[in-house]
Amino acid sequence: MIVTASDGTRLHVLDQGKGDAVLWLQGLNAPAAAWAVQLAHFGQTVRSIAPDGRGVGQSDAPPPPYTTRQLGDDALAVLDAMQVERAHVVGLSLGGAAAQELALAHPERVRSLALLSTFAAQGPRTRALLQAWRVLYPLVAREPGPELRAAWERQADPRRARPARAPRRRRRAGPPHPRRGADRHSRRRARGEPRGTAGGPRRFADVVEARALM
Repeated sequence: MIVTASDGTRLHVLDQGKGDAVLWLQGLNAPAAAWAVQLAHFGQTVRSIAPDGRGVGQSDAPPPPYTTRQLGDDALAVLDAMQVERAHVVGLSLGGAAAQELALAHPERVRSLALLSTFAAQGPRTRALLQAWRVLYPLVAREPGPELRAAWERQADPRRARPARAPRRRRRAGPPHPRRGADRHSRRRARGEPRGTAGGPRRFADVVEARALM
């Protein structure tokens, strides 16, 4: 389905399932299809709505920059087009920032809010990194040489720059450890303390009863 944002940008939206509406907002450069596993699972019990963000997937890519407030407005346009009054909103990374913008500006449209690996504001270091990406990404896309691409992947994902770890040696299995607290458990049972107090009470009622016996 295609939804038109307030500035005329056409947004591609996946809509599947029935029931309470859940709006899925993906992270930077990730299309709605990246929610495939979640949509397949939750689509059996709820209505799952997942848009491609502007500039991503099958949505239009108007001239940047795009702001999180603009992405929040896009999410509102999707809810309006789908005739959804209130939705559970799930936002991942940049999608989480857009979800916060939606919730702050239109709290009456958000039934619940799930924020995954996201942020409320960007610190100086992260802001500088994103500005560097703005310069580097077009160069990588225009001249995708192996050295330049490898450098981009290393700085985009620091895990790629870590040296490989040597395999760990498995320790030889030793004699089994004695059951810690077994003697203490026996002593408490002999004093008539309620079951489950050895090693800590298991229920609130056990706490009250155990304290009464002390």
